[in-house]
Amino acid sequence: WDWKAVRRALGFGLPLVPHLLASWALNFADRLILERNVALAAVGLYTLAYQFGQMLGMAVTSLNRAWSPFFYRKLSEGEVGLVTRLITYYAWGLLWLGAATSALAEPVIALLTAPAYHAAYAMVPWIAMAYMMQGFYFLATNSILFTKKTHYLPRITFSAAVLNIALNLWLVPRYGVLASAVSTLGGYCALFLLAYVTARRVHALAYEYKRMLVAAALAALVGVVAWSVPMADAPLFSLAVRSLILVGYFPLLLVFVARPGERAMLSHLWRRLVAWGGARGGRR
Repeated sequence: WDWKAVRRALGFGLPLVPHLLASWALNFADRLILERNVALAAVGLYTLAYQFGQMLGMAVTSLNRAWSPFFYRKLSEGEVGLVTRLITYYAWGLLWLGAATSALAEPVIALLTAPAYHAAYAMVPWIAMAYMMQGFYFLATNSILFTKKTHYLPRITFSAAVLNIALNLWLVPRYGVLASAVSTLGGYCALFLLAYVTARRVHALAYEYKRMLVAAALAALVGVVAWSVPMADAPLFSLAVRSLILVGYFPLLLVFVARPGERAMLSHLWRRLVAWGGARGGRR
């Protein structure tokens, strides 16, 4: 029996219990508050919007499960440059997913649901941006977990959960269901910022901030332009036009952000994707 190993295991694992409980509060407290402050129909709209935005959350969680072991292994091997470059690519994809989820919500909800639920689309961007911030939060917590300093995590998630609950209690009775979506974004922004500050303290990485910020501006540009495409009575047409606009994000990345080697790589991947799509279309 190795008491040192037990102490190390408990020191790493025990802080994760209150951390996960606070994460649960951050995720679900808004629904409990809404049920007591707004009409049941409004709760239904919020739940639909949340489920739509949660698709981004599922993608982010899946990516993090694949990324985490690779991240730990490469940092242990000293390949910090590779890690930071891949984090940049991760950020590019995450920013596009946030813009796409927000901009495509209106036509997709119009196609899949009855008219009584169509208003839910207005809440999706707030929730999608919240899950996008969760994706960036995962990057920061990976650095914290790599150093095994898990005692920081309950403080981070508890603070974000308290802020989210406080914003919901304050804003929902005054402004209704949309305020809960905004409060969710506020809670996840706090989650990311606290994790980022902590990660900088325990294991700082040299992120490519400039390239990430330019990519964020490009994602916001294509997202806003796609969002502004009118629906009229043709949601399928609006969906197609918005999708084309959103695809324009990647050529913009090639022009304004990518380096020469990255441009060649992305151009090659794009040609392979087009060829694959053409081949599948021909078989049909």
